[in-house]
Amino acid sequence: MINPYISIICCVYNGEKFIKDAIESIINQPFKNIELLIMDDGSKDRTIEIIEQYTKNNIVKLYRQSNQGPGVARNNLFKHASGEWIMFLDADDFYLKNSIDDRFVSVLKQCEKNDVDVIRTPRTKCKYDGQIYNKSTLIKEGIFNNTTEESLNVNFEFFTLIYRKNLIINHEIKFKETLPEFESIFRHQAVLNSRCVLLTNSISFSVKRDNEFSITNNWNLIKTQKLKLRYYSELFIQYKSKDAKLKKWAKTKFLDAAYFLKKNGKLTMNEINELSEFKKINLFLIFKNRLLKK
Repeated sequence: MINPYISIICCVYNGEKFIKDAIESIINQPFKNIELLIMDDGSKDRTIEIIEQYTKNNIVKLYRQSNQGPGVARNNLFKHASGEWIMFLDADDFYLKNSIDDRFVSVLKQCEKNDVDVIRTPRTKCKYDGQIYNKSTLIKEGIFNNTTEESLNVNFEFFTLIYRKNLIINHEIKFKETLPEFESIFRHQAVLNSRCVLLTNSISFSVKRDNEFSITNNWNLIKTQKLKLRYYSELFIQYKSKDAKLKKWAKTKFLDAAYFLKKNGKLTMNEINELSEFKKINLFLIFKNRLLKK
């Protein structure tokens, strides 16, 4: 049996309302050499029952774990991915009709010839009821080095990106397994370790649903910013010896989180000192001089 060319990773928790639409948007695509890997993250509703209706289809593969969050779920699904390329789908989102076709695959094939490891495509958004109301296009298109301004400064949308599986596996790029989990850390590590990045309007597939009940929209904002503080300081260490642009980007993200927490009175000196990374990379002095004195 020929391995799937594309692996689509989907993690779901209590997704009975939308998981049917998500699955059918994949299995009804014209290109059939794909697999949809679904990790149920300990759902307590009818999610499993609904997914099992589709598992006779060779495309849909169901896995289960206790409730541990999307980071753990996605990392576990990497172990089962057989495709050359990896894409992502949230359980309350869906793919555009006829978007994964021969033309789409031809773009991926051309990327393999041009050493492209990450592909950024346009974003489409829909209302809670599925009605599409926003379609964006990329201002710049082309193939760019991984440390160029185009690769670093684009406002990446996680579900509009496509990744070479070998990039993820060979560089051991993983999602953070905390709650909240940040796709931004994953995608920027992928860009850093890639050879080239393609920005293109020639293909578009992902539709992001406005859903006020999603896990992302219900994370504790203060906890989120504190985790960002830690993660971006770690990225600063990683980027420091690689490229000045990367280092500057990580520092900016760090300070954004720090300013937010200071403004809201949610960051203490004890918490700063607990982050040993600060002292290693002199971010402690940056933080003290620019923020605590204000």
